[in-house]
Amino acid sequence: MLTSRHLLIIFLLLIHSTLSYSNNSTPDSLLIKYHNAYNDSIKVQALREIVNYWKTGDPDSVILYSKILIKEALNNNNIKMAYKGYYWLINNYGNRSEYDSALFYAFSGLEHCLNYGDAYPSSILLLLIGEQYRALAQYDNALTYLNQAWIIADTGKQEKLNPSIANRIASVYYEKGFLDSTLIWIEKSTAFSKKYKQHKYDVNNLLLKGAVSRDKKNYKDALDNFNKALVMVKSSALDYEISSILNNISSTYAIMEDWKNVIKFAGESYQYSSSKNLKALSMVSSELLANAYYETGDYKQAYKFARLYEQLRNDIFFEERDKQIAELNTKYNLQQKETQIEIQKINIGKKDLQIKQNNIITIIIIVALALLIVFLIFRYRVYRRLKIINFQLNEKNDLIVKQKNEIENYSKKINNAYTKLQELDEYKQATTNMLVHDLKNPLNSLVNIDRFKNEAESKSTVVRTSKQMLRLIMNLLDINKAENNKVKLNFANVNLFDVIQSSFQEIEYLCKLKNISIVNKSSFNVYIKADFNALSRVFINLLTNAIKFSPAVGTIIINSEITNDKLLKVSVIDNGPGIAKEHYKTIFEKFTQVVDVRSGAAGSSGIGLAYCKLAVESHGWTMGVESELTKGAEFWILINDFDVDGDIGKSAANNDLKEVENGNFEISKNDKQKLEPYLRQLLKIDVYAISEVKKIILAIRKESIKNIEPWLQKIQFATATLNEEKFVFLIKSLLNG
Repeated sequence: MLTSRHLLIIFLLLIHSTLSYSNNSTPDSLLIKYHNAYNDSIKVQALREIVNYWKTGDPDSVILYSKILIKEALNNNNIKMAYKGYYWLINNYGNRSEYDSALFYAFSGLEHCLNYGDAYPSSILLLLIGEQYRALAQYDNALTYLNQAWIIADTGKQEKLNPSIANRIASVYYEKGFLDSTLIWIEKSTAFSKKYKQHKYDVNNLLLKGAVSRDKKNYKDALDNFNKALVMVKSSALDYEISSILNNISSTYAIMEDWKNVIKFAGESYQYSSSKNLKALSMVSSELLANAYYETGDYKQAYKFARLYEQLRNDIFFEERDKQIAELNTKYNLQQKETQIEIQKINIGKKDLQIKQNNIITIIIIVALALLIVFLIFRYRVYRRLKIINFQLNEKNDLIVKQKNEIENYSKKINNAYTKLQELDEYKQATTNMLVHDLKNPLNSLVNIDRFKNEAESKSTVVRTSKQMLRLIMNLLDINKAENNKVKLNFANVNLFDVIQSSFQEIEYLCKLKNISIVNKSSFNVYIKADFNALSRVFINLLTNAIKFSPAVGTIIINSEITNDKLLKVSVIDNGPGIAKEHYKTIFEKFTQVVDVRSGAAGSSGIGLAYCKLAVESHGWTMGVESELTKGAEFWILINDFDVDGDIGKSAANNDLKEVENGNFEISKNDKQKLEPYLRQLLKIDVYAISEVKKIILAIRKESIKNIEPWLQKIQFATATLNEEKFVFLIKSLLNG
C-alpha cells in the first residue's frame, strides 16, 4: 500500500524527470519519455523527437526509430506521423543506395496513404518511388509512378508538387534519350515553378535544356541555357551548382574543340570547387583541364592536372571507404547504447530491491516495538514466544545481508566484464584500423588496375601490390614466430651492396610517386653472414618507411661506415619530420603507431619496424634510431661480423664512374654517330618523363648497337628512381666520351 512518503517520492521523481527533459533533451531522456509514456499519442510524439534528434548525424538510428515510429503510428491510426516515418526511411535507404529496401517501405507507405485517401503524401511517395527506379535505371517503371504522382497531385489540388514531378519526368526522358519529350516536360515544370514562384527548379530545367541542345549539336543554344543558369545561381550560395554549370559549359566547348574556352571555364570551376572542398566537381574539372592542355601541347600542365585527377579520384574512393567504416562504428555504438540501457534497467531493478528491503526493515522494527509493548503487558506468557520471533528476525536480517552482498558482488562482476569487453573491443578496433590503413593503398592499386594503358604495366602493378600485401602479412607472421622463438634463419656469406640493391625493385614505384631519389653510398665490397631474404625485407621496410615520411622531390641516403668500436654501421637516412626522443624505444613495438610518432604524418601499424628490430636482433646485431624533430631520421644497424675486401668508402655512384672509365660503355665511332641524336633528345626531357624515355630507349635498341645494353639498364634504373643527377651523368658520359 502506498503511503504519503511513497507518494511524495514518486512526485519528486516525476518533477525531476520533467525538468531534466525540458532543460536538456538527450537520447536517453527521450527514450525515458518514450518508455514512460502513458498513452500511444505521447509515444508517437516521443519517437518523432528521437528521429529528429538523430536525423542529421546517425542514419542507422534514424532507420531504427523510424520503423518503431511507423509501427506505433499505425497502431494509433496516425497516418500523418506514419508518413513521416516512411519518408525518413525511404530517403535514408536511398542515400545508402539500398534501393530495394527504399522501394519496399515506399510501397508499404503508399498503400496506407491511398487507403485513407490522402493525396499529398501519396504524391510524395509516388515521386520517391519514381526516384528509386530512376536510380536503378528502370526508366519505364520510373515514368509509370511519376505519371501517377502527377495525376494524383493534379486531381488532389496539390499543384505545388508539379514543378518537382515534371522536372523528374523530364530527367527520366532525357536519360532514356527521348529529347523532344524532355523538352515538353521541362516547359511544364517551368510554367508551374513560375506560377508558384518555386524558382529552385528553374536552374535544373535550364541545365536539362542545355544538355538536350548539346545532344542535338545545337551548341549555341546549349551555351545560352548554361549561362542563364550560371547567372541565376551566382547571386545565391549554391556552391555545388556553380561548379557543375561551369563544368557543363567547359564540356560543351570540349565537344566543339574550343580548347581555350575549355581551359577558361574548367579553370574557374576547379578554383571554385577546390576552394569549397567539392572534390567530385574538382575531379571533373581537372580531367577537362588535363585533356585541354594535352590538346594544346602544354604537356606539363596536362601532366599536373592528370595527377590531380588521379589524386582526387583516390581521395573520393577512400572517403567512401572511411564512410563505410564510420557507419560500422555507428552501428557498434548503437549496440553499446542498447547495452547501456539494459545496464540502466538492472540498476533500476537494484534500486527497487533496496527500497523493498528498507520497507521490510521498517515493518520489522514496527513489529518489534509492538511485541515489546505486548511483552511488557503479558510479561511471562509471551516471553518464550518473543524469543522465537527475535531468532527469526535475526535469520531474516542475515538473509537480507547475504542477499545484499551477493547483489553487490554480482554488480562488480558485471562491471568488470563490461570493462574487459570494452578493452578487448578497443584493441580489436585499433588492430583492424591499422591493418586496413596499411592494406588500403595496395588494394587501391588493384582496384584501379584498369587505368593502366598496357598489359605489362597491369601485370607489374599486380605483382608489386601483391608483394606489398604479402610482405605486410609475412612481417606480422614472422613477428609472432619471433615472439614464440620459432624464427629460422638461413645464414650465408652475402654481399651487403647486393642485399641493398635487391630491395630497390620493391620500392621503385613508391619513389616514382613522390619523385624521391635514393643514393646508395654503401660499400660494394663488404661481406656479412646473414639471411639474404630476411635482411632484404629489413631494408625494404626501412626504405618504405623513409619514403612515406620524406617530402616530395627528396633524397634518401644509404650509408655504411666502420665505427671506432670496429663495428660496421649501416644507416638509412631521410629528411622527413623527425622523431621525438621519448618515442625511440616504443617506435619498434608492434601496434604502437596507431597515432604516428612523427609530427604531421599519417598513422601506420608499426609492424614493419617491429619486424626489422626482431630480424636484426635474430642475427645477433643491434638496431636503433637517431633523430631530431624537423631534421629527419637515421635508422642504423650495427654489425659485428663482417669482412671488407677493399676500402669501405667506395660507393655505388663511384662504381658507376669506374665502369665508365674501364670501358664497360665503350662504343664504336659509327655507333656513337647513331646514338648522338637520341642522346640529345634525352638531354632535352626531364627524368620524370618516363614514357618519353622509354620510347627513346626502345628506338636505341632497334639500332642494334654493341655494348649498349648495360648503359641502357642504368638509364632505366635512374629514371625509375627519378635520380636526375645520375640520369644526366650517364648521358653526358657517352656524349663527351
